Amino acid sequence: MKEENRLNILKTRNILQELGMVFVTTVFFTVIILKVYKINLRLPLNYDGDALFSGYVIKTIHEYGWWFQNSTIGMPFGATLYDFSSFNFESFNFLIIKILVFILKDWGKVINIFYLSLFPITAIMSHYVMRKLKINFYISFLGSIYYTFLNYRFTRGINHLFLSAYYLIPLVVLLCYILYTDEMVFKIDKNFFKNKRNIFFLFLLIFLSLSGIYYVFFLCFFIF
Repeated sequence: MKEENRLNILKTRNILQELGMVFVTTVFFTVIILKVYKINLRLPLNYDGDALFSGYVIKTIHEYGWWFQNSTIGMPFGATLYDFSSFNFESFNFLIIKILVFILKDWGKVINIFYLSLFPITAIMSHYVMRKLKINFYISFLGSIYYTFLNYRFTRGINHLFLSAYYLIPLVVLLCYILYTDEMVFKIDKNFFKNKRNIFFLFLLIFLSLSGIYYVFFLCFFIF
């Protein structure tokens, strides 16, 4: 048992070191590619197209607590977005934004930092999943960097901010793989909640359902 615990500690230490390397590398490339050193974080990176609406929503959260109502726009009664149903599927991302607003007190900084943070978060998630699937370290490392800096993220950018937030997709792939290979996952019996994988994937499904309807469809397609 002691030997098993020691091996588990070593594995945990190794994966943390790997994730640290991925994080540092991704931050380095993010700074170089986006020229972060030239950015005024208080000014949104983009004002074109839907980026204006992203800025409006985040500024509304900053000033009014949530995105439902804004009395300073939409004469004469203000803006009300209760029936804008697609945003109900973004509640997890909005919660992250709400926390950033509380910390940073500046909607411009929030929108920029949220977008920039997607790069290292995505790289860490994808590298972790590939290592869980026992893929070679070098392939996992390079694959996670490549996946993080897909052209898709730059073309969507802040214009489609929440489509750029595809950091949970690697965990979706892991879920699909484990569902296919482990018959005990999501098996409904008295031991359901004793299986740690069931608990983990239940939380993942909750977070995913609140992180954009497009990626929920992506999951349902592959499960089907």
